[in-house]
Amino acid sequence: MEGVDTVNSTNTSVSSSLLLQQLLFYNYYLSPAWFFSVVFIIVYRYGSGLSVSDPDEIRTAVLFLWLLAEPVRLWTGYSGNLKENVPILLVFWLLTFFVSTPVSFYFSFAQMDIKPYDKGINITVLVMLLLELGTGVYAAAKIMRSQSRKYYLEEYTSAVEKIHTN
Repeated sequence: MEGVDTVNSTNTSVSSSLLLQQLLFYNYYLSPAWFFSVVFIIVYRYGSGLSVSDPDEIRTAVLFLWLLAEPVRLWTGYSGNLKENVPILLVFWLLTFFVSTPVSFYFSFAQMDIKPYDKGINITVLVMLLLELGTGVYAAAKIMRSQSRKYYLEEYTSAVEKIHTN
């Protein structure tokens, strides 16, 4: 292949999002702190002895739903971003959009008895989730552009090699 510039496709840039990774890192520590603070506030307000009689039954169901979805959401965010795997990153985005964000909106604005410290904690989590939603879309689009460039570059390289071997 004289006169043909070969393309070394191993020298590719990383297209995962650093901002999304930082937000996920901070949320990795913020989520358990938020969960324990919400549980502590519920037990402190409505606990008597060993029983807790929470008058807001929806809050318990919503908190349980969040508890099931949050570890999966954080894992898919980490894995999808670092491995540049768009389907897993989109699962992260869907869990953030359909589970975590509505739960956070509920805890921020729709509870029966909201105190200022509740709003402060919950709005902090809500801001983190909204930032993750925006950066998740940006990261998925960036990874898809990078992967399509790699694909077309490989196609071009193989076509050029076929032409010059014949």
